[in-house]
Amino acid sequence: MAKLLLAIDCSFGGHSVALVNDDQLLASCHHPRIFATEAIIASIDKILRRARYKLTDIRALAYGAGPGLFSGIRAACVTVQGIAFAMRLLIARVPTTLALAQLYQCDQALVAYPAYLKHFYMAAYVRSNALWHTKLEPSLVHVKRIPVLKGDWQLCSRRRSKLRVNLNRCVTGKLQYLPANQASIAPAVAQLGMRLWQSDQLLKPELALPLYVRHKVAFTRQERIANNA
Repeated sequence: MAKLLLAIDCSFGGHSVALVNDDQLLASCHHPRIFATEAIIASIDKILRRARYKLTDIRALAYGAGPGLFSGIRAACVTVQGIAFAMRLLIARVPTTLALAQLYQCDQALVAYPAYLKHFYMAAYVRSNALWHTKLEPSLVHVKRIPVLKGDWQLCSRRRSKLRVNLNRCVTGKLQYLPANQASIAPAVAQLGMRLWQSDQLLKPELALPLYVRHKVAFTRQERIANNA
């Protein structure tokens, strides 16, 4: 029986879907400018038909949990939850930052991408023997309060133009600026989801929640001034 996993990512405004069998990518699609609420089910149906499978053939699910666009990560979450509840499946919760590191395939991954105003999302991972180890948990960082990481790092980002000036001082060693990557993240989510499946770390649908690193969106003028936002 095929060990099929369906992965969804909507962290950056559009949506992407991937289907894997063990470590083999069977089909994927990427729509960076079409919101998940408009076409996610159609995209899932499309790649299943392309790979000649049905939704009932799926054995596990994975999704990009964030941090990222609020409506996007929620859309990915509720989509996999709906399928999982209906079909009694388990889910792999994959941080979007880790999926971006997986996409770049570097060993010292500093992941950063714009959030809002003077903030950005940031995480750091080290890869050893094909396994990722977290050095900095996904977090929301203000440009004036950037954590410092020891050693040399490679920047993994969707857009780096707004980050370069601020990140130059965040490492003690050298920071290598890799080209900005706009490729689909769903295949990376699928790969990481498959590893979680293989290590028996899947979640029940009700536990597969978004990864929020900012819990307050609206601030008063006085709060913005106090936080230098």
